[in-house]
Amino acid sequence: MEALVKSLWVGVGAFVGANLRFWFGEWMGQRGGMVFPWATFAINVIGSLLIGIFFAWELKQNPNFAYRLFIAVGLCGGFTTFSAFSWESLRLIDRGEWGSLVLYVSGSVILTIAACAVGFGATRSLLGG
Repeated sequence: MEALVKSLWVGVGAFVGANLRFWFGEWMGQRGGMVFPWATFAINVIGSLLIGIFFAWELKQNPNFAYRLFIAVGLCGGFTTFSAFSWESLRLIDRGEWGSLVLYVSGSVILTIAACAVGFGATRSLLGG
């Protein structure tokens, strides 16, 4: 499959997924206050469910790389911030790689929050905020 065709599969899936995330978030936001980030929470759970369903289905079918690019990489990647992380964690569990799982999960959560805090704080300081 050509690189441009691969990019189109990913791009179209990401377009659909990102718009679904946006409109689902808008819909959830109209249902109540944002005391808890329910929209992101629900999106990540739904997207993780979807990627699990997709890969289980793909195991029973002849793998189709275009479907994988559209659904797993594009759609789920554009819809969630969590689906690939969930799938990769599940694969580590399935292989019994417990040390790698703990490092991956804890490191991902701690370091991404820390990186966000550093980026936010540094930019705020630079901009005089």
